[in-house]
Amino acid sequence: MNTRSYAPPIRTAPRAHSWRAASLALFAIISGCATTNEPPGSDAANRDSASSSDLDHASDGSSAGEAAYLPVVCEAVATPACDSVAHELPVPSHFSTASLGFSFMATGEADVFMPAGLPADYQMGGCYPVYRRGMMPSVDNYVADRYSGIAIPDAEAQTWATAVCNSTGVPLRHVFPPRADGSQVAQGPISRACVTQVVHGVLAGDSVYTVFLPPDWDAAAPAGTYPILFNGHYDLNTNVFREAGSLFARLVTKSGVAGGRGVIGVLWNGGGAYASRTMSSHAADLAAAVIEEVAARYRGNRRWVVTMGGSRGGGTALTIAANLGAHPYRTVAAIALVPPALIGEHAQLGSVTYPGLLHAAGWSTGLQDAWRAGWSYPACAGHPELTGLLGWQAHLKVLTGTSDPEVANNEHSLLGAASMAALTASGTQIYLSVGEHDEIVPYAHQVRLGLALVERALPAQIEVLVRGGHSSIRTRLGGEASAYELHERVLEKVIATLAAPDLDLAGPVPPLVTKGLRFHRVDRVSGQTEVFTPSAGYPFSVDLPYFAVAGQRFPMVAVGEPGTSYTLTAVYLPSGAEAGSFTGTIPASMTSTTWVDLPVDQPLGKYSWTARLVRAGGSIVDIPATATPTGTACTTEVLATEPAIDYSAVYVASKSPALSGYANTNWGLSEY
Repeated sequence: MNTRSYAPPIRTAPRAHSWRAASLALFAIISGCATTNEPPGSDAANRDSASSSDLDHASDGSSAGEAAYLPVVCEAVATPACDSVAHELPVPSHFSTASLGFSFMATGEADVFMPAGLPADYQMGGCYPVYRRGMMPSVDNYVADRYSGIAIPDAEAQTWATAVCNSTGVPLRHVFPPRADGSQVAQGPISRACVTQVVHGVLAGDSVYTVFLPPDWDAAAPAGTYPILFNGHYDLNTNVFREAGSLFARLVTKSGVAGGRGVIGVLWNGGGAYASRTMSSHAADLAAAVIEEVAARYRGNRRWVVTMGGSRGGGTALTIAANLGAHPYRTVAAIALVPPALIGEHAQLGSVTYPGLLHAAGWSTGLQDAWRAGWSYPACAGHPELTGLLGWQAHLKVLTGTSDPEVANNEHSLLGAASMAALTASGTQIYLSVGEHDEIVPYAHQVRLGLALVERALPAQIEVLVRGGHSSIRTRLGGEASAYELHERVLEKVIATLAAPDLDLAGPVPPLVTKGLRFHRVDRVSGQTEVFTPSAGYPFSVDLPYFAVAGQRFPMVAVGEPGTSYTLTAVYLPSGAEAGSFTGTIPASMTSTTWVDLPVDQPLGKYSWTARLVRAGGSIVDIPATATPTGTACTTEVLATEPAIDYSAVYVASKSPALSGYANTNWGLSEY
């Protein structure tokens, strides 16, 4: 495939074109647009824009029109024009409160979730829904797939646009999505203007996405002009306005100023905002369809795609990079934070040791008490293919289409043979952030993914956050006075490289990450991190529960250097007597899981933990009870019965002390 794409020509005498002149021209164009005050369904609002979709242009690599194409040179400067943009508002949610379902350009609030709480007469085996209006997920049938669960008031949309403009110096404009045939509801995106444009709620099959178009975006540019930055996460409007959207707006804006080529940003709902984790083949096909449409409609380059995300979004980023469906796109870099990597085993570990997973089964099955031990999927839910499955099995089947953990591990996981082979063949450069005490995505799986990348000699930058959890690395690397998120710096570098006007998109991919493995350690007081070098092999850690239930089981998951033997000792605090010990040896996989079955007559109360390591060379390391992320003594409280509360409340009740500023830090012991 010819992947050559437009690079702005060098001109010795460029035409005069200042930012302010471009702004005046832009506002002259849009000041007469009546869409701000007209509802989407009005005659005026239904006028099409011929310059918007361009679905009939050639595929990537076409040189049609390249010789005549001259870019607008946008400069980002402080401007009072941030509040002067004529937006196309309101931002659609595509949810109708009248029909209680999808309706193109509707702006209703879906109000998806039921109030937390189970009835006083609760009995296991009943149907206690997570979602309203009978929304009951099954594989490839997810909640909020073609709509957003929240409505965005005009005032919030305008305030957000102004804040982005104030941070970049470039106005931001909200734009209505095209119809299914590509025609515009209103004016649509404006070509060759010094403004960042956000096209909201574009439909793509059973999913929906939002597009960020850089300053100087040109509807008539040659195909493949703009590299693509891609994220797949949960609810679309939530992601745009309250999560990754501000970062995307800044990155996309910077990519298109001062003669930059420009990069298109895409926020996608992952094939279904709730219940989905983008782990089924159908969801992966939807992602490919979105990339294809962005290439055709907005002149994106499907051969220069950067994926990014954290947690579910990190898994999506690497899933898209693996491209098991052999779709005609290429991911040149994947920026993944704490991604789930082994979903079959992941589902089985949903327990008090990983309290963040207790609510995951409820999201996937649509039933509040799916986290409880002994629960099975009830017939009253109306899905016979799920009826009778244990909670973790039903959770797994909704995500992947199978309840067999081995099949899920092999065919639907990043650590599966097919995914690892595909990532190896793709040459995708990978940034992987790993959290040592993660209460949602087991650290053991993250470590195994990182080691697999190292063993295959992939171009991977792996950053391990010791004492941290399901969170990003905040550090002062480079001597900056204040902390920053390391992955944002990496993204800034990647996007700046792709936006450079002299980058040859027909040539090889330049270095985008710094290959290697590095360890960071969180300061328990300040929350800052420092780089450190372990003194002997891979650091040891073990995940333990903050509370457990007599008569039930929980996993202890250890990570460390192969050949290290360890002994965990529990002391019953009310008496001070040793209550038992557990031994194990770290295998070649560097991770070891031991399930502990508590007897029904287990003495109630708190138990403290310590650990002793014996390394392969014979050296001994003692780890005290206070070697936790926070420095608080590591204890497990044994309760008489499982808390008879709903899934969200038990998640909160099971949360251990966490580092200040680091959400979702898990409980356990760490060597460092």
